[in-house]
Amino acid sequence: MENTVRWTARGLALGAVLGLFLAVPARAVPVPGGSVDPMTIPKYVIPLVIPPVMPASSDTATPAADYNIAVRQFGQQILPGGLWNALSGRSDGFGPTTVWSYGRAEDPLPAGGVAPAPDSSFNYPAYTIENLSGQMTKVRWINELVENPDACFHGTPTGTDCSFLPHLLPVDQTLHWANPPKADCVDHMGMLTDPNRTDCETRNDAPYTGPVPMVVHVHGAHVNAASDGYPEAWWLPAANNIDPSYATTGALFSQWAPANTVPGSAFYAYENTQPATTIWYHDHSLGMTRLNVYAGPAGFWLIRGGAYDTAAGILPGPAPAAGDSVLELNAPTLVEGTADKRRVIREIPIVMQDRSFDYVDAGGNVLPDAGGATGTKLWYPASRTDFDGFVGPYITPFSESDISGIWNPEAFFNTFVVNGVAWPYLDVAQERYRFRLLNGCNSRTLNLAMTVVSSPDAGLVGQELPFFQIGGDQGFLPKVAMIRTGFMASL
Repeated sequence: MENTVRWTARGLALGAVLGLFLAVPARAVPVPGGSVDPMTIPKYVIPLVIPPVMPASSDTATPAADYNIAVRQFGQQILPGGLWNALSGRSDGFGPTTVWSYGRAEDPLPAGGVAPAPDSSFNYPAYTIENLSGQMTKVRWINELVENPDACFHGTPTGTDCSFLPHLLPVDQTLHWANPPKADCVDHMGMLTDPNRTDCETRNDAPYTGPVPMVVHVHGAHVNAASDGYPEAWWLPAANNIDPSYATTGALFSQWAPANTVPGSAFYAYENTQPATTIWYHDHSLGMTRLNVYAGPAGFWLIRGGAYDTAAGILPGPAPAAGDSVLELNAPTLVEGTADKRRVIREIPIVMQDRSFDYVDAGGNVLPDAGGATGTKLWYPASRTDFDGFVGPYITPFSESDISGIWNPEAFFNTFVVNGVAWPYLDVAQERYRFRLLNGCNSRTLNLAMTVVSSPDAGLVGQELPFFQIGGDQGFLPKVAMIRTGFMASL
């Protein structure tokens, strides 16, 4: 049965919410960032999205891969509104947010350009890749950050279909970064050393607006060097308007299968020679990891089986299975006849991230408020002043400063996003659940607490409920640890 335990699940996010606001006498104010005021975002009106399993690939590209996975740009309904109104009966007006993320390359972009959608595996966060301990998984990772990847790579391109997309966020070229333009590399004394190479720092203080480097790293994997996704192993999309003077791959680009010739891709193999565990995959590009991951591309990489896994039935289950659709797991009531898999799921991957948002109009222009807004974009600081108020001098071609003007040593944001939606809730049964938790924040440390909440509107928490940690990112713990943090506050 289901009852008020559902608010306990809401309490899981409670400890994570703390720190999104700055304490001041008698009140709290949100951390600055973006034109969307987080105080106007309704909480606990969107159901927690359960990520489906990434579908295997079936195309005939050689060498054969278990998965052909591309990164693309699309819209995601992160904030209340859109398809979530159909589930809740509400009329929230937030539009979709432009993001990047992974999906099966054979799939189209989501219908209407907005995920989650039943016709596409492209979603933020990405679908879960299931693996078996000791069994190799081969992946062709494809950078498809172009205007129209469906037409460019899977149809008949016209016009600007194959033109590269610029970054969604401000890229600082004065850091040690990928540097596809191969321009003006300097050493640490500020002297030009080899101006025509990649993977270096420059004194070019302008934001980078060229094609976006990508390389995938499975965080925590036991993996061969050619598939590790070193920061210098990046590659660009196979766009048709890249300056011919640009490098299309980084200094350490290599592949497990060098015979792979699919443009804009790398072929990696993962031996999975490690115990059953929860790890994750994400972009790892030099000097840009913080930005690329903030834009969306990340997902769970789960390893099961092997000598150290538990027997079936010991831990809560089932988990989402291959073939379970996004509708079956998250919105079975939207389409008549859809199987309701959600009610039986007891193992759920959960990634927690802080984000901030700007309102935008149909042309993508940032707006100061909701007036005229058709969507939102991710907000990220574009100046060092956001970090500590320092106004310069910064690194330029003509200054002797050693402080970058765009990069921020740390960045904190004001809206909590869990599995790709803001402040969700989860209806639960009076049974055991297994949550695979990932802190996906750029800078935050999370201290989670699970508490009893009397109602969704009370805003007050009651008794703290202990929960139990059974593993980390390299497998099961030697002993089960009971977690009781004492870290609670009002919702």
